[in-house]
Amino acid sequence: MLYDSRFDIFDDWYNSYSTISDTNGNLLFYTGFWHTFILPEYGIQEKPIFQIFDRQHNILPGIKDTFACENIILIDYPGSKNLYLSLCVPIYQTSTSKIPNICRSTRVDIIDINKRNGLGDVVKTFYLDNFLVLGAYKHYNNIDWWVFGQNLGKG
Repeated sequence: MLYDSRFDIFDDWYNSYSTISDTNGNLLFYTGFWHTFILPEYGIQEKPIFQIFDRQHNILPGIKDTFACENIILIDYPGSKNLYLSLCVPIYQTSTSKIPNICRSTRVDIIDINKRNGLGDVVKTFYLDNFLVLGAYKHYNNIDWWVFGQNLGKG
C-alpha cells in the first residue's frame, strides 16, 4: 500500500507493484496487496491479496475475486485517453474465487479512469489462458505496447 508516497513492502517473494500516472506525473492508480486471514482451509495464516487502489488509496470496487498474483503490469490502452490495462499472473486464490487455470493464465483488467468521478474502476476482466505475462515495453511509435510472456499451451 502507498503511504505518503512510499510503499509498505511485504517481505514475500511474490510481491510485485505497479503505478500509473497522467502526463503531468499525477498518480492515477497503483497496485498493491491487502493482508487477509481468510484461507484457513489451506492452513495459511496470513496472505496478501492483490488489489488496485485509486489515487485516494481506496480499493477499486470492480475487482470481485480475491487472489494473489505476481508480475503486475499497468499500461495505458493504446489509442484511448481514459482506458488502462492491468496484467498479472494469479498464483493462488481464495475458495470464493473462480479463476480459471490458476498459475497458468494472465488476468487482464480494463480500467476506465472516467468511472467514479475520475477515480477509475474496473470495467472488464478476462483471462489469457496458458499465457504468463512477463513484461511490457512501449513501442517506438509511443502508442502501442509490446507485451511478452511465456506460452504454456501446445504448439
